[in-house]
Amino acid sequence: MTINRFATILTRALWLVVLAGVLSSPGVAQQTDDLVEVSTALNPAQGAVPGERVEVEITVATPRWFTAGTRISLPEVPDLVMVQNQDFAANATEQRSGVSWSVQRWSIDAFATRDGTLRIPPIDVTVAVSQSAAKEFRTTLKTDPLTLTIDLPESLKGLDHWVASPNVTLKQQVEGAGEAYLGSAITRHLTVKAQDVMPMFLPSLDHQRLDLLQTYPQPPVLRNSSNRGRLSAERKETTTWIASAPGSAMIPGVQINWWNTTTRRLEVLNTDSIQFDISGELPPRSLTWQQRLESLLPVLPWLGLAGIILTLALFGYLNRALRYVTAGLDSLYRQWRRWRKPLLADRLNPKGCAGETE
Repeated sequence: MTINRFATILTRALWLVVLAGVLSSPGVAQQTDDLVEVSTALNPAQGAVPGERVEVEITVATPRWFTAGTRISLPEVPDLVMVQNQDFAANATEQRSGVSWSVQRWSIDAFATRDGTLRIPPIDVTVAVSQSAAKEFRTTLKTDPLTLTIDLPESLKGLDHWVASPNVTLKQQVEGAGEAYLGSAITRHLTVKAQDVMPMFLPSLDHQRLDLLQTYPQPPVLRNSSNRGRLSAERKETTTWIASAPGSAMIPGVQINWWNTTTRRLEVLNTDSIQFDISGELPPRSLTWQQRLESLLPVLPWLGLAGIILTLALFGYLNRALRYVTAGLDSLYRQWRRWRKPLLADRLNPKGCAGETE
């Protein structure tokens, strides 16, 4: 064997070693077919209306085991809101050709804001699995692109809002509408609750200007919760009206359009209107605690005396106290009589006889 041929064989061997090292390094997609795979699915893939929840299910599986947390990078899609409401995946195991696979199922919530066809680009999924007992394999996979078809039924056309949910409730609570005066306040609390919806898709209520009333709406309070894949959204709104003129006033009720995702039908939720009369008189003025205390000052001494008498009666000292009081008053009366007695005698020379001379 010549030296040139030996050098050629050695060079080819070195290239094979380098290429094998590159292929076995983390992040190369060629080995993901053996160590980890990812797939996606839509539920429902078509037939949803704008604002309805569509679940993007991402399944990550490996014949080994996961060594670190899985990270999902959501893309930005026009006219589509994608939110990862679940912090943890649903873990399971599957038997494939006699081999046990570890499976993670992640759920991404997607809400379309318009009808038509929407395309979800590939989603980046970063995973880490065990390649051997002492070696970790980390890579970033891309899911297949998805196509989402959003429909708009005839019953929803022309509506400015609706809530797409399997369950929606609307409650109203009113305060101060019984007897209204000029300057009195009427407050209405509205609570909207819905399932499988984000709070941003719950409609805001129209606080229009009303005759005889001044409107003061408070900022809405939004709440969102997720429990085992079940979403719950809540919106609370509080509005206060101040009576500014006498007469008959009416606060109209609230209407919410509900697209029932279970029956696939449109339903309407309403609250009752609020009707009341505003009196031309000013409301009775409430006294301050200082004014109430001043009104009680004339009767405070009598209240104190009554309290003392009641205390003495309860402890059995009332008769003794009355005797002391009577004796004291009698002594004061005798002293008064002595003070009133004149200093001169009733007549001069009371021991002498009338007309007697010396």
